[in-house]
Amino acid sequence: MYVNPELFVIPKDNGNYFLYVPLAGHVLEVTSGTVGLLKTLKTGNIPEGNDEIVSKLLDKKVLVDKEYIDKFNPAMSEKAIESCKRDFKPTAVTLFPTSDCNLRCLYCYASAGDIPHEMSFDVAKTGIDFIVDNALDNKSDKISVGFHGGGEPFSNFDLMESAVEYAKQLAEAHKLKVSFSVGTNGLLSKRQLDWLVQNEVRANISLDGTEDIQNYQRPTKNGGKSFDSVMSTIKYFETNKHNYGIRSTITERNVNRMKEMYEFFKSITSLKSFHMEPVFECGRCKMTQIHAPAKEVFLPKLLEVKEHAAKDGIEIYYSGGRFDSVIDHFCGAAGSNFFVTQDGYLTSCLEVGHLEDERSKIFFFGQAKDGKVEVDETKLKYLKSRTVHNMPGCSDCFAKYTCGGDCLAKVLASSGDMFDASKNERCEINQEVLKYQMGEALKNGTQIKPKEI
Repeated sequence: MYVNPELFVIPKDNGNYFLYVPLAGHVLEVTSGTVGLLKTLKTGNIPEGNDEIVSKLLDKKVLVDKEYIDKFNPAMSEKAIESCKRDFKPTAVTLFPTSDCNLRCLYCYASAGDIPHEMSFDVAKTGIDFIVDNALDNKSDKISVGFHGGGEPFSNFDLMESAVEYAKQLAEAHKLKVSFSVGTNGLLSKRQLDWLVQNEVRANISLDGTEDIQNYQRPTKNGGKSFDSVMSTIKYFETNKHNYGIRSTITERNVNRMKEMYEFFKSITSLKSFHMEPVFECGRCKMTQIHAPAKEVFLPKLLEVKEHAAKDGIEIYYSGGRFDSVIDHFCGAAGSNFFVTQDGYLTSCLEVGHLEDERSKIFFFGQAKDGKVEVDETKLKYLKSRTVHNMPGCSDCFAKYTCGGDCLAKVLASSGDMFDASKNERCEINQEVLKYQMGEALKNGTQIKPKEI
């Protein structure tokens, strides 16, 4: 009998402890006496009179047998090995139609609109052809096309229309299902709204809160107000029962109003989740002096609004806290995303879309050029190697399997090394959010789902 190598003992404010076994999907609340028992069990001794609790600890994989120990190595799991070996054959592409924008958001990571570039149809076509060929090779029955990038995609609406029409034609010809999505600021014309609904394009709208917050943080390019236009879009989606979401950027200006923002969102939509994410200071922040909220301020406000919304059956999503999943890397930026920039470069990160960005040396891994997709496998292999198992600062962290080492681009920007999260200010936030989620899971009788990584 052995203590699970991936058991985390986490102190609680009430003097008890969480026993967290993420790879088995279990969390328990125990007293200091049970923690003391675990220390004794590590010596190989089983004190008399503890059969019942030992049995429960075995059931919850807090304690494991020798067979489990002999085969235990999450970093070398069969799935992890196969992922590194597998050829790059994505069946989803995200196109960056333009770097132009009709807004001048004070915190824009890409400084959208400053230097406009537009994607040509040939580049879009090359990306779509690639995922269709991959779907056929993989014997997959579906493909996905998204629009995002360092600008407002609808600023190059002609490209979007052509790309969607082309993807639908190819999908029909090859008997594939196709889905579409877009990240947008919500300043859309009636024709664009009709097109979204007719083509079933899921939209994720950026809306930073009530009228005064939205108009201040997200002004138009001429310094005008954006709130009314976004509200018209949301009303249209609600009326037409269209699939959409809302994402808000939290700055030091609106952090103390997160609960108010939630109440506002709830009053105007039928959505059951809202994404609230703290701004990362880069891009236009350097000029406008928009600052991220201090973690000491953001964390309690985030937990407050999560708890408040949960009473309504609504989720407040924050990317650093994903209790319902077990991951060893933060997102597809670690070598699985297939994003195509305006100029035809392949990038694995939504936040890195220009060759002038120093981070492009890490995240750019090829080109869509002359009708072909050229992939640098060496760069992809390097990106895929970025897991929590290869990040020294993450190895002993109890949040590593929900955080996944956190955002690659942000960690790289803060430390100069995407494997070094030691300067990442979100770590404490991620840990505290996870502790909150563990408490909620125990209170509600829910558990995480075990998943081999």
